[in-house]
Amino acid sequence: MTSQEMSLEFDILYNNIASNMAPGIDAYEKSVFLTKAQEQIVTAIYDGSFEGSEKLRECISPLVKTVTFTTPLTNNIPIGVSSDSKFYKIDEDEHLWYIVYESISLTDETCDSKKQVAVKPVKIDEYHRIRKNPFRKARKHEALRLNTEGFIEIVYPSSYGNFEYSVRFIRRPNPILVGADYECPTIEGYNLSEQDPITGIWTPVNMDCELLDAIHRTIVETAVNLAIAAYKSTNN
Repeated sequence: MTSQEMSLEFDILYNNIASNMAPGIDAYEKSVFLTKAQEQIVTAIYDGSFEGSEKLRECISPLVKTVTFTTPLTNNIPIGVSSDSKFYKIDEDEHLWYIVYESISLTDETCDSKKQVAVKPVKIDEYHRIRKNPFRKARKHEALRLNTEGFIEIVYPSSYGNFEYSVRFIRRPNPILVGADYECPTIEGYNLSEQDPITGIWTPVNMDCELLDAIHRTIVETAVNLAIAAYKSTNN
């Protein structure tokens, strides 16, 4: 469905469920509810709490990206927790949201060339516990990842050779915009309308849902439920 088709279906469901007692929903509010519903559903599919999520994982495939770094960053990086720390950074334009899989690939021929090693995300206190454990530090089959000052910090003993770092992640979806013919706030930095500099007339700017069509109706239904819940909360 296009954003306009989602808007029309939203109106039908909202009016049927809420009856005439509920207030009308304008284009900006509708865009907010549709965008929020989309994000809730993507999160639920990702963590497996959404019913039928295995079938629906394909619906969020447009959001899945993989980035491979062949060399670590060397300039303007934080101080690492270890001399073995290597730093990487995903561009903000990629809109990183959830990391779903990551690994390193060893490139030193003396140490299992091209062998894939799993990466485990840890917090700083957990890292220090691991570091102090003589039976856990310097394990060949597991690298550690910390989030440090906006960087990805990978800790893996350098004596095992250089490596590539690959990360697969879900990026944040673009908002669903039901264009407005009036001036209104932006949603995640995107405008819902544009003003003609000569006439001063506002024209709608629409943005369709990026996810596959199979999930669109579920997004609309969830958005309607969010709108009704907001109305009831305000009314109470």
